[in-house]
Amino acid sequence: MLTPLAGSMFVFAPLAGRLADRLPARVLSSVGMLVTAGGLLGMTSIGVGTPYWEIALWMVVVGAGSGIFNSPNTRAIMGSVAPEKRGVASGTRTLVVNIGAVLSIAFAIAIVTSAMPTNVMVEIFSGVSRGLSASAAAPLISGLHAALLLMAGASVIGFFFSVLRGNERDAYAMRQSGLGLVGKQP
Repeated sequence: MLTPLAGSMFVFAPLAGRLADRLPARVLSSVGMLVTAGGLLGMTSIGVGTPYWEIALWMVVVGAGSGIFNSPNTRAIMGSVAPEKRGVASGTRTLVVNIGAVLSIAFAIAIVTSAMPTNVMVEIFSGVSRGLSASAAAPLISGLHAALLLMAGASVIGFFFSVLRGNERDAYAMRQSGLGLVGKQP
C-alpha cells in the first residue's frame, strides 16, 4: 500500500537529477520541499472513509516532492566538497538522513498514539483490529492529522533554509580560495 510513495520517488529523483544539470540545486530542492509540504497538507484530509486511491494520490505527491528534493540536494552537497573528502561527506550525509528518519518516525508515532486508548492502540498496531468504528478510530486520525501538519510545517521551514542557502558556485569558490572549512586542505 505504500508503493505510490516509493514509486513516485523512484520516478522523480532521476528526473530531478537530470534537471539539476541545468537548474540550480537551490531552486529544485526548494520546489521539492514545497511539493512535499503540499502533499503532507493534502494528507490531512484523510479520514476513516477515505478511499485508497485518494491516499495513494497524496502519497505520490509526497514522494514526488522527496524525489525532487533529494537528487539536487545531494548533488549540491557532494559538489561543495573536495573530491578527496566526498567519502566522508557522503557518510555524514547518510548518517544525518538516517538519524532524521528515525527520529521523525518516532516523533510522529508518539504524536499519533498520544491520545489513543491503550487497548485501541494495541489492536491497531498488532494488526488484529478489523472494522474499527469511526469513534474508535477518531483519536488515531486526529493524531495522524497533527503529525502530518507538523511534518508539513517542517517541510516549509526546510523550504526557507533551502531558498536561503548559497549556491554551488559560492561553495566551490570558497573551497578553492581556502576560506571554507569544507574540503580545506590541512
